Amino acid sequence: MKKEIRTVVYDELRMEAYRFEGIVQPFPSHFHEHYVIGFVEKGERVLSCRDRKYAIEEGNIVLFNPGDSHACAQSDEGTGEFKKEETLLFLLSYLIQNYGKPFKSCIPECRQEIEKACAYMTEHFTERICLDQICRHAGLSKSTLLRAFTKEKGVTPYRYLETVRINEAKRLLSESVPPMEAAIRTGFSDQSHFTNYFNQFIGLAPGTYREIFSEKEGDGVQHRVFSKLIVK
Repeated sequence: MKKEIRTVVYDELRMEAYRFEGIVQPFPSHFHEHYVIGFVEKGERVLSCRDRKYAIEEGNIVLFNPGDSHACAQSDEGTGEFKKEETLLFLLSYLIQNYGKPFKSCIPECRQEIEKACAYMTEHFTERICLDQICRHAGLSKSTLLRAFTKEKGVTPYRYLETVRINEAKRLLSESVPPMEAAIRTGFSDQSHFTNYFNQFIGLAPGTYREIFSEKEGDGVQHRVFSKLIVK
C-alpha cells in the first residue's frame, strides 16, 4: 500500500500550483496554454519533450513554454475512430519507410497548412471531428498531415484536439460549470470519457478540480488536499 497525496492551490494571483507525492500514473503527451514550472523533490521520471527524452531526478527544475508538448509516460486510454485511424496510418507509414522500396523520406514542413488544421480543430472542437475533415481544410493528404503535424507540434492531431478540449474544460470548471455540462460543451462523447481524459492530463478528477475554485479560506487562498491509498 502506498499513499498518494495530491495538493492543489489556486491563489488570488490566478496561479495554479500542484504538489503530487507518490503518484504512479503516467501523463500522456499534451501542452498548456501558459508557462509551467516544475521541481522534482524526490524520485525519477522519464520526460518526453519535443521528440526528445530526458531523465529527470531529485533537484531538477523543468520549464515548459506555452505550447510545448510533453509527457511522462504513454497512456492506455480508450480510442475512438479518429485515434484508431491515426494509429493505423502511422503504422502503415512506418512499414513503408522501413520495409518498402527506397524513397525520399523527408517530412515536408507545411507550416501554413498545419496552422490551418490547428485553427480548424480549435474552432470546431465541440463537434465530432474526423481526420478527413481536417485534411480537407488543411489541403493535405492524411499521411502528409500526420507526419508534418507531429513534427511541427510534437503531438498528433488527435492529441492536439483532446488537449484543446481539456484546456477549455479547465476554464469552464474554474467558472463552476458542473462536470457533466463541461463534458458536453467540450465535445466529449460522455462524462466517463471526459473524466478519464481529464484525470490523465491534469491528475485530478473534474469535480475535484472544480472544487478548488469554489471553496475559499479566510486568507483569500483557495486550496484542497486529496489523498488515497493505492496498491503497487
